[in-house]
Amino acid sequence: MSNLKSMSRNTKAIAAIAIFSALYAALRLVPTVPMIGTGTTFHLSDILAPLLGILLGPYVGGISIIIGTFAAIGLGNPVTFFGLDFLPALVVAVSLGLLVRRKWLPVVILNALLLVGFAINPLTANFISTPWGTVPYLWMHILAFIVLLSPLGRKANQWIKDIKPVEKLKRTGGFYVYLATGLTVLIVGVILLIYALLRAEPFELLSLKTTSFIIGVSAIIGGITVTVIKLKITKLAIGFAVLAFIGTMMQHLTGGILYEVVLGQIAHTILPSAYAGTWNFVFYAYPWERLALIIGAVAVGVPVTRALWKYLFPPEPKVNLSPPPVA
Repeated sequence: MSNLKSMSRNTKAIAAIAIFSALYAALRLVPTVPMIGTGTTFHLSDILAPLLGILLGPYVGGISIIIGTFAAIGLGNPVTFFGLDFLPALVVAVSLGLLVRRKWLPVVILNALLLVGFAINPLTANFISTPWGTVPYLWMHILAFIVLLSPLGRKANQWIKDIKPVEKLKRTGGFYVYLATGLTVLIVGVILLIYALLRAEPFELLSLKTTSFIIGVSAIIGGITVTVIKLKITKLAIGFAVLAFIGTMMQHLTGGILYEVVLGQIAHTILPSAYAGTWNFVFYAYPWERLALIIGAVAVGVPVTRALWKYLFPPEPKVNLSPPPVA
């Protein structure tokens, strides 16, 4: 790792693009849940997009995603949006890369444009009738936008950037018990989540698939919480979760706009009458899907960020501006 510190910034950027493009392409070949109405699926690479923005920045992270997407297409990954398939993940990487580097206003403007662009499209169902009344389809996206505007949205980037060495832990018997419990619960949650995602039955309120999914997500949250508290990386984990929440909701908006504009209004492969039913179904599914992506991003991003941040982009050395002492 000492060699990494001595490399120039441009060399590090080129090396990072090569490594993370290949990793992104490989994960993009791994399907996860179906992308409703397209005949394709989401990919495991979705959990990597926030990390690329936070760790590599908007430019290097964005280039890695573009190259990785087309590399995956070259390896047989199907094209869904006429070659614009990189856009949703690109929005995540660029937005979070800007936020971590304290460029807040461009992200606010982009998020607002995505919200308005999706809401005004005639194929959008802006309100969904539920057993609890009429609910805005974009309720979770609006919540993410409020978080972005709030002090929490600005504080999260500082919690990630101010990575300090973890103080020496008191490794008592209780420490190992709590840590083992957290990791065990986390592993059980991942198993239940994978089981739920691989089952063929639809998500229904009382189905085994839905129950496994909810218990799995809850166990993963609990396991991560216990683990990060015992390892004293709470601020980093919360900061990563906040930014991943903002980014993944912007990603969802971008994907929704592509789904309407490209498939419904340009290619006409989906009838306009089919969109209302699609959005009614997606309304119940997307909060769980987004939550799973946020959890995955935190689980992967926190340890990788701690390990690589200081080697890829260490802080600039401070320049001493004080005048030399008078002889």
